[in-house]
Amino acid sequence: MHIKNNTLTHIDRISLPLKNQGIVSSLYYQNGILWIGTKLQGLFQYRLSDQHWQHIHEGNSNLLSNNIRKINKGPNNTLMLGTLKGLSVFTGSTPFINYKHNTLVPHSLSQNSIYDIFVDDQQIIWLGTYFGGINAIYPNMIPLHVYSSRESPQNRLNSDIIGSFAESPDAYWIGTEEEGINLLDKKTGIMKPFPQLSRSNLIKDLSIRDSTLYAAQHGGGYSIIDLKTKTAQHVLLDKNPLHLKNNIYSIYAGVDNYLYLGTNAGLYIVPPGKPPYPVKILPTTLTDIQADNKNCVYFLLAGRLYKQDPRTKVIRLFTDPKLSIQGFYVHPDGDIWFTTATELYHLGDIKPLARFHNNTLGWPVMIDKHFWISSKNGLIFLDPTTKYTTVLNQYDGFPVKNMQGAKVYSSDAGVLFVTTLNGLVSIDTRKITFNQKKPNVLFRNIFLEETPLNYSRIQQGDHPNNYRLQLRYDENFITVNFSSSNFIKPHKNRYRYKLEGFDKDWIETSTPSVRYTNIPEGRHILSVYASNNDGIWSSTSLQIHIDIKPPLWRTWWAYLLYAGLFTLGVHFVIKFVVERQMLINSEREQEKKIKFFTQISHEIRTPLTLITAPLDEIISETANLSTTQSKIKRIKKNAAKLLGVVNELLDFKNLMTSTSS
Repeated sequence: MHIKNNTLTHIDRISLPLKNQGIVSSLYYQNGILWIGTKLQGLFQYRLSDQHWQHIHEGNSNLLSNNIRKINKGPNNTLMLGTLKGLSVFTGSTPFINYKHNTLVPHSLSQNSIYDIFVDDQQIIWLGTYFGGINAIYPNMIPLHVYSSRESPQNRLNSDIIGSFAESPDAYWIGTEEEGINLLDKKTGIMKPFPQLSRSNLIKDLSIRDSTLYAAQHGGGYSIIDLKTKTAQHVLLDKNPLHLKNNIYSIYAGVDNYLYLGTNAGLYIVPPGKPPYPVKILPTTLTDIQADNKNCVYFLLAGRLYKQDPRTKVIRLFTDPKLSIQGFYVHPDGDIWFTTATELYHLGDIKPLARFHNNTLGWPVMIDKHFWISSKNGLIFLDPTTKYTTVLNQYDGFPVKNMQGAKVYSSDAGVLFVTTLNGLVSIDTRKITFNQKKPNVLFRNIFLEETPLNYSRIQQGDHPNNYRLQLRYDENFITVNFSSSNFIKPHKNRYRYKLEGFDKDWIETSTPSVRYTNIPEGRHILSVYASNNDGIWSSTSLQIHIDIKPPLWRTWWAYLLYAGLFTLGVHFVIKFVVERQMLINSEREQEKKIKFFTQISHEIRTPLTLITAPLDEIISETANLSTTQSKIKRIKKNAAKLLGVVNELLDFKNLMTSTSS
């Protein structure tokens, strides 16, 4: 079938050389070759250029099975064949590379019968088996190898506790803290133990100058080893092997043939042909000794870096005493880099080159303008130009997680070596690649307390990965579950989230869920970003708009009702106060009036009493004068009436007084 400009031009009929009406199970076309997988007759290859057929089957190759279910492209232009009996990989010519289930081999196929093969955009190969579930083959982006006591005999170390490392032109020298020195041949890759080259089997540091290896030991002084003859001379600083002088933790052989020894009793310098002498300014255990391209020697002691002048041999403190140095590295060009607990500095700069939060740094090294730093969380990679950083840990193949105390070394070929308590790790930094594909944040579900929320309550927003959710006031205990679309080493995926109006800062975690309690009423936006295994973050966030409705008694119209009731209450209170004050004022006015009339009544009563008293005498005296007596009696009668009125006023006043009291 030929297609040109999205148009079918013509169809060619190809006769398949199948026997007994064989069944075609899979087809794959690549680079002018058509691959045909059959159910029982193996694999057919058809070259379109010359119409040549080639039949590959169990009888003429190591193909696992003639029953081929699926053909798909593999890495590095290989061809993967899913068969009844396992996975066969065609590399361009037979034999095949075969993979089968083996209970004794870790990470082998879960089951041999493969029905489907799928390669996603991250180049992860997914294998669907008959009853073994799904298998995943991840692209090997970290060319890492671990030398340990669990290796094959040719690569086996005699101890896993690695304390030191050194490189000679033809070999790597590995110092263990249990079984002495090992040699790794560069050409053959064969590991050989040489415990006889040291007085003590606890090697703390190694240094090579010309064709001589110097080995610092705990409880054994130091050894001078001829690399050509593999013979050793053992030296003690004190005749007593248990003396602190013989516990040497760091050693450096200078270009001027001076030997520097960092012991438990401080620094000792061994001049050429002379006995060692102590340096009083450095009286305790030294962590490391290195030198630059100008023959200046640097000493790390108790978090401080000291420098020796190559001409005068005077040693002085070289760094700010406020900085507590964890480790340092002297570059071949003379630049010095050192770490504090969370920062990487270039010597001479005030500001750090990089900060690493929630981590504790160890030793740095630079290879091809990139930094590698041991740390509590693993091995840090830093590109100083782009500021890109990622952490390699046990999920990348390292034998340990905490590598804060691990030392890092760079070989002449650019291979990185890391000493750990569980073997020596080597990484070919020239071949390493990082996962640069940005992941997406995938929404999974929401739980209210422990109950999953019905998906019908979650509404799709206006933009992709945008959702809306309305909750009642008593549904403010929620758990949101999400994930990253990155499936390469998914345990290294990280997440960053923030609930606007609730969280002050972004929160980073490795857990693909977030839980909130007692979220206040109102509108909030939960934003979530995800990173892949190498620290590349998604460009688009997952956003969930959460609208928590208030209870009935906290709605806007409820508050409006509360305001109306409050206003009405204030009105009645004011009315009561005003009317009460008016009543009080009225009573006061009334009282004033009564008091006034009472005073007038008293003023009238006294004269009336004085008037009525002599009238009786006048009436007796004028008994014979009827006319006069009649007039006087009329005067008395009216005076008595007036006095009665005055008395009634006084009685009313007394009654009002008793009532008010």
